[in-house]
This record gives sequence, C-alpha cells and structure tokens, in this order.
Amino acid sequence: MKKKEIILAAAAVLLSLVVVVTGCSISEKLKENLGDLVESMMNVTTAPAVPDESGTPGATDPKTDPAGSSAEKTEPSTDGTGPSQPTEPSSSLPPETPPVTEPSLVGSRAVVKTGESVSVYGELVSGSLSGVVGIMDEGAVCTIDEEGEGWYRITSGKVQGYVAADKILTGEEAASAKTEFPFAVVDVESLRLRNAPSADAKTLGVLSSGDCYRVLSESGAYTELRISPELSGFVESIHLVVANREVEAKTLGEVSQEVMEGDKLIADQKERESIEASSIEESIAQSIAESSSIQASIDQSIADSIAAESTPRETDEYDQLNFLWGPPELPDDLPAIRRHIVLLACSYVKKLKYVEGGASLTSGCDSPGFAKAIYGHFGYILPPTSKLQRECGREVKSFANIRPGDLIVYKSSVGIYVGDGYIVRAGMEGFPANKDRYDYKEIVTIRNIVGD
Repeated sequence: MKKKEIILAAAAVLLSLVVVVTGCSISEKLKENLGDLVESMMNVTTAPAVPDESGTPGATDPKTDPAGSSAEKTEPSTDGTGPSQPTEPSSSLPPETPPVTEPSLVGSRAVVKTGESVSVYGELVSGSLSGVVGIMDEGAVCTIDEEGEGWYRITSGKVQGYVAADKILTGEEAASAKTEFPFAVVDVESLRLRNAPSADAKTLGVLSSGDCYRVLSESGAYTELRISPELSGFVESIHLVVANREVEAKTLGEVSQEVMEGDKLIADQKERESIEASSIEESIAQSIAESSSIQASIDQSIADSIAAESTPRETDEYDQLNFLWGPPELPDDLPAIRRHIVLLACSYVKKLKYVEGGASLTSGCDSPGFAKAIYGHFGYILPPTSKLQRECGREVKSFANIRPGDLIVYKSSVGIYVGDGYIVRAGMEGFPANKDRYDYKEIVTIRNIVGD
C-alpha cells in the first residue's frame, strides 16, 4: 500500500472517531481544513531525503531546518548532476612541513680514517659488536651494505661484518679521501731488511724476490716497508718496484700469516748470525791451528825483517818477486814488515784468480780472503769477512796519516794500501787480483794491522 493511501485512510478514521465521540456533524470548513492538513502531511512525507555531510540519507534539509541559519549551505551543481559538495571552511593554520630524511648510504663507498686501524666484527647483539673477523688499516675501502645506530655492515675484500661508524669516512668525505697507497715488490733474489736507513745498520732479516709489502716512507736511498703489524724495516730503494693500489680489509687468517712471516724472518736471521759466528770461530781456530805449525818460521821471519832494518843488504827476497805491475816507489824509512806486505800483495796483481769465500794465495781469494792471506803470511790473523775486519788493528784517523801496508775497508770489500794513492785487492767474478785507486769506493775505515 502506498503512503498516500495509508494517510487518507488514517484521516478518514480520525474524522469518524471525532463524529462518534462528539456526536456533532462536521462542517464543510472543517473538512476543508482537514483536507489541507492531509495534503501538507502528504507533501512532507513524500519530500526527498537530503544527505547529511557524511552522505547519510534522511538528514534534515538545511533549507527547512529552523536551526539551519548557521549551517553550511549547499550550492547547486553547475553540470546539472545534483548538489555539489559543501564548501570547506578556510583555515588560518599554515600547512605542515614534511620531515627531512637523510639519504641512505647503503651501496656507497666508505674509507677508514687516517691513523685508524679498524676491527671488523662478525656479530651485532643488542647494539653491541663482538667477534672480530678482520682488520682494516688506514685508507682501506669498503662498501656499506646496511646502516644502523652507530654502526655499519660492510664488505671489503674477503671480509664482511660490522664496524663502528665513527671510525670511517662516508659521503663526500669518503669521496675526497686518499684510497691508493704505494706497495713495493722485491726485484732481486735476496734483500736485507735493516733497522735503520744505512748499510751499517743491523740486519733484521732477508726478503725474497717477489715479496710485496706496503711502503711506509722513503728516506733517500732507502725505503721503509711494513712487513707485519709488529715489524717494519728499511731496504735499498733501487731493488724495489713500486706501484699504487687500493687497500682492503684482511681476514684474521691473513693478519696471522703476516705476523708468522715476520717472526720467521727474524728467527731465520738469528740462525744465520749464529751459524756465521760459529763459522768465524771455527775459521779463527783453524787459522790459529794452521799458524801454530809454522809459528817458529814466522817468528824467525819477523826477527829477520827487524834485523834487516838495521843491517843493509844487497838484495831482498821480496824485491826479486815477479811483478806484472808496480810496486810504487816506497819511502826509505818504511819499516821492513810494511815493505814486505806491500811487495807480496803487488806480486799477485793480474795473477791470483777470484774465488768467492776463498783465502788461498794458490787456489784463489775473494777481497777479505786476500787480505787475510797476505797478512797471515806474516803472522797477523784476520777474520774472513770485511765487516769483521773493520775492527782489526788500530784505526787510522784520516787518509793523511795512512802508510803503505795499512788496510782500507769499504762497505763490501777491502784493499791493502801500497802507496802513491793505490790499493791492491782481489778481483771479482771472472777477474784476477788488481790495483785500484784508494778512493774507488766510499771508505768506511782505515786500519793499522801491523800495530807500529
């Protein structure tokens, strides 16, 4: 049943009740008023529902609401499709500024700060780093895989793990930081590592061909190398090939290997020194044993030489030696023992062959071995190396005080001074004993072996 029919029926029932209760007749005017009332009710009932602001049908039409004078008014739509949405009230508050977020560093490069050595940790537990898995030296580069509060997870070389954020440079600082450093490769079969930039400095060990180390500094003709975290030393720069490259993290295994190699280098050197010392002692003992058998004849020879200084002789056995060079003219007041040393040394020029480690005037000599053999002929016992011969006899303070028969010691060889600015020394590989100018090499010391 339609609403209109229901309302009409209700009105008819209402009128009938009025008649029955009052017993009065209904005037035409009352009927007319009742009809108007019904029509009004019909209009209200059938009016379309107006949606409220939430879009719910049945809300009060603001045009008929007595309290609607302060309500928002809906403007008609200009496209004929229905009422437009209510106009939003203007606000005097400024719009909110979105928060500023820092750009992510994930995937970017980072560099260890200068002067820092950074541990790389394998675990992050409750914000704390633990379990070292690698080491990064200053200037080492890495890639950031993840970032957190006070830490970064990185990859560098074979190492992955966590590092403290305050130990590395990121962003623009990393981009401008130095990331390439010099590394040196040994270019000779063996190279002495010394504790100072000098040929006289103590030997720490011997490096092998192909070994590669980080360069720490350069000092004239010497370069300082980092052998391990606990060992560094100096080598001659001329025997190195140097190139720049980036530094990456090292695993604990690689660091341990470096330390072991450094320790072995020192241990091997100590063993060599011990063997050398034993060899020297054996050589000295052997020389003494050999000399004891001819000590009597040596003593007689020295006595004869001393006597010859005061007793003129028409001939001298050393003057009759066969010389291929020299000797220079010697001073008349030169003691006989010095004269004999000079003449005997000069007699071997261009005759005695070179033998490394040799000390025989018949089968061959090297430089210190030649001096050992010549002086030994007259009873003066010298050790077999030029380094040890630096300490023999007494020091001659300057070349102005040198006399024929003194020993000049150079960095890696020796020579017997024979006068007139010349020395006689053993040759080198493929060359016999020869004469040279006294200053053909830098002089380390001059020694008076005879002791007069």
